[in-house]
Amino acid sequence: MKNRPTRSTFLYRLNYFTDQIRKDIYSGVLAPGTYLPAETELADQYQLSKASIRKGLAELVEEGLIEKIPRVGNRVIGVEMVEKQILRFACHQSLIREAAIEPLIQCFEKENPDIQIQFIPIAYQQYIESIDHYIDNHLIDILSINYDQYIEFVESDRLHLFEPQEFDSYMYPFVQNGFVHGNTLYAKPFIFSPVILCYNRKHFLEKQLPEPDSFWSWQTLKETAHHLSNQEERYGFYFHLLSQNRWPVFLLQNGYHYDETNQLHQAELFLESMTLCKDLITGQRVDTLLIADHDLYAEQLFMKEKASIIMTTYFNLNYVLDSGIPFEIAPLPYMKEPRTLLLTLGLSVLKTSTKKEAAQRFVDYLTKYESQLYIRQHSMSIPAHQLAAEWAGTGEIYQPNRFFMYREIIPSFRYYNELGMTPQQLMSLRSELSYFWSGLSDGADLLQALKKIKKSGRREN
Repeated sequence: MKNRPTRSTFLYRLNYFTDQIRKDIYSGVLAPGTYLPAETELADQYQLSKASIRKGLAELVEEGLIEKIPRVGNRVIGVEMVEKQILRFACHQSLIREAAIEPLIQCFEKENPDIQIQFIPIAYQQYIESIDHYIDNHLIDILSINYDQYIEFVESDRLHLFEPQEFDSYMYPFVQNGFVHGNTLYAKPFIFSPVILCYNRKHFLEKQLPEPDSFWSWQTLKETAHHLSNQEERYGFYFHLLSQNRWPVFLLQNGYHYDETNQLHQAELFLESMTLCKDLITGQRVDTLLIADHDLYAEQLFMKEKASIIMTTYFNLNYVLDSGIPFEIAPLPYMKEPRTLLLTLGLSVLKTSTKKEAAQRFVDYLTKYESQLYIRQHSMSIPAHQLAAEWAGTGEIYQPNRFFMYREIIPSFRYYNELGMTPQQLMSLRSELSYFWSGLSDGADLLQALKKIKKSGRREN
């Protein structure tokens, strides 16, 4: 007795059949006016029943790619008679550099001539405001969304705006789980990065200093930075102090979690963490450290060899690639626990989209192995697809020897939510922290501000 194919095998064969016919029509292999092979021949070729073949053909008829001629066969209509669907894709402007998104869009459009992607890049600073406008006015079909922006949708009870996504066993679980709420996946994982160190190996060789390793404490870094620094020419260590993707690392490493029942102890941990930030910049030009208005200021200094060590991400290393500097990467030093902040970015389909099938096709394309491998080979960003991320060949770009270091520190990855504070509340602390770090306020003032922000739960400008 023949083994019947499983449902998953059947669905795979059916999808493969319709996709292959669709591609042959789009590419011109099946010209307008030609007829498809007989249904029995197609059934043998694709190992499907005649009923399944008819189901697939009906789907192609509905798409307007073929027409059924009674008692004759199935005739190709052709793509020139099919109206293009325009998908509006709102995404972080940084993806142009950080994920090689434009070539991927071009490849998708080539393989799917019936779809045109309207690319809407948005600067990070205006992202949530812009996205709210686009969603409220039904102006987009797909968007990219990072973890803290996703949490804003969770907090405001607006996840119903997104189409649920299918779980993918090839995605790193710790990335995929970040976009899960109530057992539903609302964004398909795309790329990710932990916060790490990047350093100029040449500077270490010049000073005959040991390079960073996983046993470094912040005190070790501070002492090493002192030897590397030159007050007039370069910083030994630099990071964008006010970035929401930098200073919370110290809270995570110190075990901080806002807790109403244990406020005194948590206040001590908070102040201890922020004091360490202050100590790390003691003796350097504090005013310069505070005026940087974007994360890439650190990378700009690094490329000019004005900083020997920076706190950065795999994402931001894409901007360092063309510098010619022999850079290497290392885990962050630690306080009490070796922890780092995990930054993730996913793709969501809007429920308000009138082209959900095409939109989902695009999201699935960007997250399939081949597309994720392209990102791996052409950027420093880490693909969410595990097999693509762990590809060990030679890519198109410079790669530090310790690129795969992230795999060693996966147990240290943490999200913002472990702090017990929302992204808005963390953002609200920026001005108070700048006063504290520049010496314009003391620890008592900072703790009072923290208590007020946590109590109000509102974003302060």
